Parts: sequence; C-alpha cells; structure tokens
Amino acid sequence: MIEQLHVDSSSEIPKYRQIENAIVEGVSSGEIEKDQQLPSINQVCASFGLSRDTVVKAYNSLRERGVIASAHGKGYYITGVKAVTKKKVFVLFNELNAYKERLHKSLIQGLGEEVEVETFFHNHNIEVFEYLIAKALGKYTQYVVMPTFNAFDDRIEKAIRTIPERKLYLLDRSIGGGNWGSVHQDFRKDAKEGFESLATGIRKYNKIKVLYSDDFMHPYDSVRGVEEATKGQSLEVFDPRVGIDVEEETLYITLRDSDLVKLVKNGNERGFVPGKEYGIISYNDSPMKEIIHGGITVISTDFAEMGSQLAEMILSGKQEQLNNAFRVIRRNLL
Repeated sequence: MIEQLHVDSSSEIPKYRQIENAIVEGVSSGEIEKDQQLPSINQVCASFGLSRDTVVKAYNSLRERGVIASAHGKGYYITGVKAVTKKKVFVLFNELNAYKERLHKSLIQGLGEEVEVETFFHNHNIEVFEYLIAKALGKYTQYVVMPTFNAFDDRIEKAIRTIPERKLYLLDRSIGGGNWGSVHQDFRKDAKEGFESLATGIRKYNKIKVLYSDDFMHPYDSVRGVEEATKGQSLEVFDPRVGIDVEEETLYITLRDSDLVKLVKNGNERGFVPGKEYGIISYNDSPMKEIIHGGITVISTDFAEMGSQLAEMILSGKQEQLNNAFRVIRRNLL
C-alpha cells in the first residue's frame, strides 16, 4: 500500500502529519481495510527520502489514536476503523456574541451527538487566525472557518488554502477561487433589497446616517447596498467614535449593537422618541430589539438557518456555495 501514501515537500503540513493523514483518509474511504499491513518504517523512509524519526512520529501518532497497532512478526497494521470514521470538526469563529451563539447552537444541534466539534475564536486577530489553522491541520475530518476581516486578504487566503479543499467550509463570508463549501451572506445584495423593501418608510426622513467605523469588521458592502437603495436621498456615512448627537427627521442605520445603545441613550437624553423625531434601522435581530421603544426595525441574516444548512452539508459530504437567507422585520421605530 506504499502507493496510497503521498508526501509533498512544498506543503506547509509537516511530513509526518501528511503520512498520518493519508492513512486516515485511506481508512475513511475504504481503500485501506482493517487488518491490512502497513509498509515498514524503512520502506516509507526509502520511498520518500524521509528520516526514520519522521515516520516513527507518524506511526506513533496513529497508534495513540487507536488507528494502528503493531505485533512481533506482523509489523504495523490497521486496527481501529471506527476511530477514523467518526467525524471530528474544527470550528473557527471570529467572536462570541448573541448572533454567533445562535449560529453555533444551530450547527451543533444539526451535526448531532455522533459528531465531535471543537470550537475556537480568533477575535479578529490575523496572527491568532493563522496559528489556530496551522495547529489544527491534519487533526480533523472537516474544517469550518469564519474569515471575518476587512484586511489581510492575502494572508487569509494563504492560511485557508493549507486546508484540503474537500474538508473546508467557509461561514458567513465567501472567498472565491476555491471548490470548498460555504454558507455566506451577500452583504451588498441583501442590504440593497432590504432597504428597497422599506423605501416608503425611509422616504419620510430628510437625512440618512449610516453609523460605520473602520475598526468594525462588518463588510463595507452593506453600506454600498444602502447607498444603492437610497439614491436621490441625503446619505452620510458617520463614524460614531466621534460622538453621536441625534438629530430630528434623520434615519439612523446601526450595524453594531454598541452604537445602537449609544444612539438610543443620546435620543433619550434629548427627549426624542424613535419613530417620531427620528428613525432607526438596525442590523441583526435580537430579543432586545423586539422591546426597545416598542421594537426596532431590523435587517437580519438567519443565523439559525446558516448553522443548519452548514450541518446538513457536512453530514451529506456535499460542498455547495450557498447564499444564506435574510429577512426584514418591520417594527415601530422606522
């Protein structure tokens, strides 16, 4: 079975891990069967020009995982088929908030108890993002990655391309050029269609202010979608870090919950009632937005649906690229 092994000297995956991965994948696919004998350590060394330590490390790791065993006169052979076939999923989120918690819960429930899931967070730190992916290579059957950055495009793509495409699923944002699976938002299209559906309510305001700052990782494509949907109206992209002073007859669009809180607090201090003196449209629904001043109008992707779609894709082995559903919930404060 030496022909079923492969070692790529140019790969960033350690050579011992490549040997280990090839054997695990062979067992998972049925190409390598239980009790089948493995090549000797000397055979693998000679075939790929590897040091003995490298091959020993690979075989020891497989033995610790319960995939192989050794016996005097028999050498190394496959023993633990069940240990290989169970799915073990690596999940890398950007951060933990109410929306991602809903997404994560939906994903876990959809995968079921038979799938082992390990979840990590990069917190928008590119070094942490790269480190966690590098550390995870070869240890999981599938990889779910949420690459939410507004910069570092080259480094993001380089990192995710170290993961075999057939095992990779991107979440929330799409990166083109690969055959991996994804369930993602179309931020520009969703914003344009969502705000066009609210055009009647929006037109009663003299000005529109989009609260957006470059330290927030929400894609600017959402702002572009708003601009396209409200052509002919007075629109300003406003950085809330300089301070928020609520103005009458102005519609405020918030992409971040902390900015929404500051906005409502300032309006309250001025004695302004949202829905009367000024309007609010917020991104991403939450229980809080159902009750603030009788309810805030939201444009929201369906995070529960995103998680369930991804779980279904992983369980089926399919790799599609799906735009996630979004919805507009019209409430009092528009």
